Amino acid sequence: VDSFIHRCMTEYRSFYTPLYRADRENAPTYNCSFQLRTKTQSHRKKILTYIADLSMYHGGAHIVKQTLAKNFDTESGKVLTLPDLFIDGYESSMKELIIRKLAEKYQVKDLKSLKQLGIFTDENIYIPDNFILDRSKITFIYCESEIAPYEMGEIRVDIDNDEMDSFLK
Repeated sequence: VDSFIHRCMTEYRSFYTPLYRADRENAPTYNCSFQLRTKTQSHRKKILTYIADLSMYHGGAHIVKQTLAKNFDTESGKVLTLPDLFIDGYESSMKELIIRKLAEKYQVKDLKSLKQLGIFTDENIYIPDNFILDRSKITFIYCESEIAPYEMGEIRVDIDNDEMDSFLK
């Protein structure tokens, strides 16, 4: 933590000091903040999930918020990845499930309608490696502005184990 804070402060000073010296009248615009809250949870045997909630402000119109999750095998200490959980070739089925769940959540019928809302407008439909393993489901987390406009906030997609049973390892 100390080295992280030291690095952040050093980078802040080196970037903002020249700007501040040239523009002292607008000093409040150089205020920045960083807040990190972490927690752990364990809903599955031998799996520990570490969740970091970040809030950052570097000027501009709003605070940037992110939720980052990592799932660990408590026996090996290894970070679990999607290929650790699913059989080869799971991607297309999982993407279809994600699209279906998002369509249900936003009460639309398909990907075209989601795009009209501003979700996945760049055609890059993907499965995030940011996820929480729960006892009966997996929750995929898309951070603010990741797949949709900022105003929509963080988007979470819950998929029950029985919905992905055919491609779970």
